[in-house]
Amino acid sequence: MKIAFYGGQTAGVVTLLTLLSKNVDIRFVIAEDEKVAKLAEVFDLQVKPKRFLDNKNFFNVLQREVDFFICCHGKKILSTDWVNNLRCINLHPCFYKYKGRKPIKRLIRDANPKVSVASHWMTEKVDQGKVILEKFKFIGDVKNKNEAEIYNELYPLYVEVIIRTLKKLT
Repeated sequence: MKIAFYGGQTAGVVTLLTLLSKNVDIRFVIAEDEKVAKLAEVFDLQVKPKRFLDNKNFFNVLQREVDFFICCHGKKILSTDWVNNLRCINLHPCFYKYKGRKPIKRLIRDANPKVSVASHWMTEKVDQGKVILEKFKFIGDVKNKNEAEIYNELYPLYVEVIIRTLKKLT
């Protein structure tokens, strides 16, 4: 399986490490931040700057060379051409209820103990694609936790979701 990965933050690092552990052929990494860029460089992966997400030639290369474009905590909204002509998958926390930006902040505000990580197909409308897989768990006392503490609980779900998603798609 040939992958292009776009991601950032610790969730992006966790997902990239998981892909590496499963010996996925990562053709390109588009780093949202320095964390992901440095990790990709350590593993001698081909890193492209984020501006390549607007590059038609790079898009054409991806169409020929990758099976899936996987995003985890990337901030750029991909063009219609990308999501309609590449198999684009996004990983999103608490997708079942908190689509869009800052889902964990909203979860804490609501004191909602039901957390999840989902993989879903990317579409023209942001966070409206069909769910491929979503894994849930419950966290007590959410109102007294911060975003970092919630994400620390979610990282194992990111690992499980990306592994199970890849198995489901092959």
